[in-house]
Amino acid sequence: DLPAFVTELDHHSEAQHAPAADAVTLSSLHSAKGLEWQVVFIVGCSDGLLPLSNADSPDEIEEERRLLYVGMTRAKSYLHLSWARARQPGGRENREFSKFLVTLRDSTGQLVDGLDGDESRGSVHRGSGRARTERKKRGPAMCRTCGKGLVTAPERSLGRCRTCPSTYDPDQFEQLKRWRLRQATEREVPAFVVFTDATLLAIVEQLPASLEQLAAIPGIGPAKLELYGPTLLELLGDPTR
Repeated sequence: DLPAFVTELDHHSEAQHAPAADAVTLSSLHSAKGLEWQVVFIVGCSDGLLPLSNADSPDEIEEERRLLYVGMTRAKSYLHLSWARARQPGGRENREFSKFLVTLRDSTGQLVDGLDGDESRGSVHRGSGRARTERKKRGPAMCRTCGKGLVTAPERSLGRCRTCPSTYDPDQFEQLKRWRLRQATEREVPAFVVFTDATLLAIVEQLPASLEQLAAIPGIGPAKLELYGPTLLELLGDPTR
C-alpha cells in the first residue's frame, strides 16, 4: 500500500525532532537519538542499569557507554544525572553509582562534588564560566522560497517547505557527510550525534557565512557551534578542503 507507506514516512520525518511544546518528554536512551532538549534528566545512573546487568562482553559494555553518551549529549544547556541507593523507600541500599560516571570531572579537572565517594553530599555542578550564545527569539519560521509558514520540524531545519525545490550543491553535501564521518570516527560516536542529515542539508542550502548565521540553523546549539562552527565555515568557504 504505497499511500500508507508514504504516510508512515511523513510521520517519521515529522517526529525526528523533539516536540517544542512546553511539556516534559519521557524518552528512552535509544529513542532519544537525534533529538535535543534545553534540559535533560537522566535517572537511574547506577550499575545494573548503566550499564545493564546483562551486558557482559567488552563490546556490549562499550555499546552501553556509547548509549549513555548519546543521552548526555541530548542536553543543550543543562544535564542532570541522578541515582538511588535503593530501588524503593526503605529497601536494601545496595546499589552503586554507574562505573561510567564515577570519574566524571568538571571543567577545572576536579571530581564533581558528590561523585568522589562521599554519598552524603549533594551534587554541585560548577559551570565553565564561558558565556553562552543566546539565540534571539523569532516569530514563526517562514519558507525562504514561497514565504509560507513552516509547520514540521524538518521544514524548519531546512528553512523551506518540503515541496519547494532544493538549491544545495550535492557535491558539497557529500563533502560535509565525509567530514561528519571523520568527526564521528574520531569521537567514537554515531554520525548523527555530530549532525543529522537534516542539519547538514540546511547548512549547504543556507550557506552561512558567520557563526551567528550558523547558530540560527536548528540543530546547532552553543556546544556544537563552539566545537564545529569554525571548521564548518572553513569547509563552506573552501570546497577543496
